[in-house]
Amino acid sequence: SAMLEKELISEFRKISGLGEQNAKFRYVKVCRALKSYGVTFYEVRLRIKGETRTPSKSLGISRNGVIIMDADTKAVEKEYPLHYLRRWVAMPNSFTLDFGDYEEEYLAFVTNEGEAISQLIDGYIAIMVKKQQETDEWIQEEEQTHSTGSCQAFQVYVYVVSPYD
Repeated sequence: SAMLEKELISEFRKISGLGEQNAKFRYVKVCRALKSYGVTFYEVRLRIKGETRTPSKSLGISRNGVIIMDADTKAVEKEYPLHYLRRWVAMPNSFTLDFGDYEEEYLAFVTNEGEAISQLIDGYIAIMVKKQQETDEWIQEEEQTHSTGSCQAFQVYVYVVSPYD
């Protein structure tokens, strides 16, 4: 359409004067802003209780969470932060996710890549646990360096874990 063509020309003019390094930097910046950046996708089929039909899905795993997308349209159907995941099971022809109270039922998928999915999740969980342990150690060190009582140590703890910083 004419509108799309005008937009493309406008965007091209914005970057046409950039040097190679700046153009590469802007490209990477745009890529990193994409929702799918850093996500490993697996083609799976979703098992639905009581149905023989198993719709195709894309199961995405990242350091931030789990994404379930329609395999054809790539529309995001469900998203879960990784810390919602309670358990997972890899079998030779299937993979199951348990999000505990965050999902009414287990999510079961037909796939031959269950072991690879499991190893990826295990790796991300291990990183999360290691970061938490390092944070806890740092907090303990800070608590030991403050001599005026637990109030200051508590303030340090709130500062470290506060999502508002």
